[in-house]
Amino acid sequence: MSENLTTNVELDATANGTVSFATDVVATIAGLATTEVEGVAAMINNGNMGLVDMLRKNQGNRPLTRGVKVDINGNQVTVHINVTVDYGSPVPKVAREIQDNVKKAIETMTGLEVPEINIYVQGISFEKENRAAAEEQHRDFDFSAHRILMVRGEGWNPGVIGLTASRLREEYNFPTIVFAENDGVLTGSCRSIEGVDIYE
Repeated sequence: MSENLTTNVELDATANGTVSFATDVVATIAGLATTEVEGVAAMINNGNMGLVDMLRKNQGNRPLTRGVKVDINGNQVTVHINVTVDYGSPVPKVAREIQDNVKKAIETMTGLEVPEINIYVQGISFEKENRAAAEEQHRDFDFSAHRILMVRGEGWNPGVIGLTASRLREEYNFPTIVFAENDGVLTGSCRSIEGVDIYE
């Protein structure tokens, strides 16, 4: 998906001056509104399903506009959004809720009209399902008696175990290793915390 142009859009002009904002402001509003919808796993650039495109609110402005393209014509804006959806979530319902939430947010915050919002579902994420199973495994885990958190799941999608490990580490502040077992083969991913070399 092409980038939003970093130009200013004039919203209103009065005797006291003009009101304008960068087009990225609209894209950021759309991105935030999208993340509020239950079932949205990630916002990604079109054609790029990498985990680095997982939207993270604490990484600054750039990730909030990733996967969002806005076209502004006068006082009307068309929005294009690329997402992945959590496995088990009803895709049509998630898409409709994204459209409703984005439209309401942009029109309320900017005064622009939003006649069209196009949602492109680029894939399904199994990370939430994996993480729920991992959390169930260590529900009674005694952190005081161990130096590392390790979980393993049969049939887990190996493509998202790195993200699962990162989420568990962030939630519990503990070095974490996650294994996915498929056809008798283990695939692992580990994440450590500051001051701990997980390889030693």
